[in-house]
Amino acid sequence: MTLTYPGDVVAVAVGRVMGPDLAGGFVVATGAEYDPATDKTRVEFRPLLPAEREHVVADEHDVPWLGQIGVAW
Repeated sequence: MTLTYPGDVVAVAVGRVMGPDLAGGFVVATGAEYDPATDKTRVEFRPLLPAEREHVVADEHDVPWLGQIGVAW
């Protein structure tokens, strides 16, 4: 799944966990590419596997992130 966001959000996108959706599932951002011509960032997501949920941590703003495990592989 790919979503587009306004501005340059590459630095805060990869590893971000979002959800739950209507079915109770979560996704994790696996890649992001900023296009300065349109001032938009395209972010790719994949489903968060149940076994990865134990690796989700919150940052100082209580935003959920997945540790490096599972994000790049």
